[in-house]
Amino acid sequence: MPKARLWQRAALALGDEVLDSLKAGLTDSKLPHPEIDEVAFWTSQIASWRRMADAELVDEYLWWAGHQPRLTAGMIYAANLREMAEHHALRQYLRTVEPGAAI
Repeated sequence: MPKARLWQRAALALGDEVLDSLKAGLTDSKLPHPEIDEVAFWTSQIASWRRMADAELVDEYLWWAGHQPRLTAGMIYAANLREMAEHHALRQYLRTVEPGAAI
């Protein structure tokens, strides 16, 4: 389950980036215009990934791991690095807020 949650975190981040890029193409003539239904597809896909929990999430993660093992491993690695960086930043912040507090 931990790897599936990390995969979900990375999938959502990547999906949001793709969606932002597609939307930018709708208003900026210098960027490629998205194909018909691309924005709708990615909006729906991201919403689906957000709703996933437990068995459904694990099934999706296993599908990706089986079909795109290198991509999936990279996504998990990146999400884990980001999570560790966020924990480190939070510990640093808490030290500045409560200088004498033990963490």
